[in-house]
Amino acid sequence: MKKSAVILTGLALLAFAAWKVHEARHPKILEKFSRLPAFEAVSVTPNSTQKMTRENMAGKVWVADFIFTSCGGPCPVLSQRMSELKDYLPENVHLVTFTVDPERDTPDVLRRYGEKYGADFTRWTFARTDKTQLYRLVFEGFRMEVARNPGGDDSARFLHSTRFALVDKSGYVRGFYDTDRSSYRKFLKEDALRVLQEAQS
Repeated sequence: MKKSAVILTGLALLAFAAWKVHEARHPKILEKFSRLPAFEAVSVTPNSTQKMTRENMAGKVWVADFIFTSCGGPCPVLSQRMSELKDYLPENVHLVTFTVDPERDTPDVLRRYGEKYGADFTRWTFARTDKTQLYRLVFEGFRMEVARNPGGDDSARFLHSTRFALVDKSGYVRGFYDTDRSSYRKFLKEDALRVLQEAQS
C-alpha cells in the first residue's frame, strides 16, 4: 500500500509539473512527452467490438481519459465533459475512454455507458484491456496515475487521473489538460489544431 501511494504521488507530481510547463509556455511546437507503448485493447462498436492497438490508432489525433462505469466520484463529470468535446473539437479529432476496471466493465457495460452519454462510437471509443497492459499504458505511456483504493466501496474502488491527454498521429502524448480548470477546453482545442496542422505539413 505504501509503495502504491509513493508511485501514485510521484506520477501525480510528474504529470502536474508537465501540465504547469505546458500551461506556462504553450509553445508553437508542442513537446512530445512520451510515446505510448504497444498495447492491445477491445473497443466497443454499436453492435459488436473490434481490436484497438497503437498501430491501428496511427494516423489519428485523439483525446484520452480514464474512468470506470460504477464510479460515484469524478467519472460522470469526465464523461459529460468528454461528450461535450465532440461538438467543440474538430470532427477529425477522436475521443478514447479507457476503463480502469476491466473485470467489471465488459463491452456490453461500456456500450450502455457510452449510450448514456450520447456517444457516436465511430468517433468516441470505449476500450478495455487487461490490467498488465492497462497499468503500463497509464504509467509509461500517459504518465498518469491509477491505483486500487483499498478503503473504497464499489463506487470508489479506484483512484485515477481526472486529466485528459492529447495523442498525435504517431502515438506521442502532446499535452495534459486538467478538467478542473475552466481553460482546459481552450488549450485542448488550440493544441489539437496545432497537432493536426503538423501532420498536414
